[in-house]
Amino acid sequence: MAWYSLFNVCRRLAIKLFFRNVQIRQESSDKITAVELKRLLVNINSYNSKVFFRCRQMDAMWMTRHAMVSSITGNSVLLYDEKESKYTYVDINSIIQFDLDERFQHYLPHYHYDVEPSSEFVPSV
Repeated sequence: MAWYSLFNVCRRLAIKLFFRNVQIRQESSDKITAVELKRLLVNINSYNSKVFFRCRQMDAMWMTRHAMVSSITGNSVLLYDEKESKYTYVDINSIIQFDLDERFQHYLPHYHYDVEPSSEFVPSV
């Protein structure tokens, strides 16, 4: 009988953890605006966190590795890839998806978030 009660305890725990993860995922929205993305990047940079960022731009593939947010200037972000010792300059409004390598605030790790372009970043003609 002991193994059966242990099995029930493990099953209940697994169900609780599953629904907790589903609830966390439902709380985080799949889409954010470019302005919210810029705010997120500023927060990552200002907290000197070890959270790395990876993105996909319009008409391009995903970045091969997560990169460190080095600086944010105006409408762009400077990313640093430690493994290749290479900087990449990215226009925030051209980013259509991103993910993080670790949890930061309410953003989940390795979860692809969609980015909607913002009219605030469109250059005036």
